[in-house]
Amino acid sequence: MVNKAIVGILVLIVLTSLGVGVLIGTQLGGGDATAVPDTDASDGSATGGGGDATTSTATPSNETVTAVESTETATATATATATPVQTTVPAHEFDSEAIEREVLATINEKRAERELETFRNDTTTWQRLQTMVRSHSQAMAQERSVTFSAGGNSSSDRYENAGLYGRCQYQDPETGDIIQPSNSFQAVGSTVAGQSYQEDGQRRFNGNESQVATTLVKNWFDSSTYRPSLINRGVELLAVGVTVTDDGTVYAATAICE
Repeated sequence: MVNKAIVGILVLIVLTSLGVGVLIGTQLGGGDATAVPDTDASDGSATGGGGDATTSTATPSNETVTAVESTETATATATATATPVQTTVPAHEFDSEAIEREVLATINEKRAERELETFRNDTTTWQRLQTMVRSHSQAMAQERSVTFSAGGNSSSDRYENAGLYGRCQYQDPETGDIIQPSNSFQAVGSTVAGQSYQEDGQRRFNGNESQVATTLVKNWFDSSTYRPSLINRGVELLAVGVTVTDDGTVYAATAICE
């Protein structure tokens, strides 16, 4: 009887020990692991917290792209707004005498670049010369034609009628020959003021007197016909006549004198 009691106590002790072991094993073995699913593996983060870092990085990146796009859009809008709109300037707002002064000043700049003496405009002869050449530009405007023979007069006729034929002849500094007034004493031209126009395949616009003068002088200096009189070394005077018509067409002429 004693032995059976002892054996029963031993069996009870073993069973109790096994129950405690199972309980401890459950606690240590992570029996609750299924309550926290492993989501790190899906976004490739092997170091804890990697998933959160990726998410927080993506958000500022998107905001940066949006900010850049917004800045570019704002810049484009500002640029488009800042672009000046070309408008028509009424012909009556152009001062023909101001254009004449600008033409003479621009030609003198071209002469200075070539180390030539600038033309004078401070003598009574120059005043007579300008009266003559203004009449020439007015005649071209009336005929709507750029020509030496406007009004039925050649250049030599024009000088003769103004009493300047003998006064304006000069001695050629290279050949010593006496050069008498002819078409070679003049330059004639035309452009448009206050309206856009097509020239040399480009759209152009002369919005003020200075731009009108620049266009006229450029065309003359680009011409082998007109440039020689403007860079002539043997004369001191050059007068300019300009007429602006009601539709903004500009007719201009120059004349030289010794």
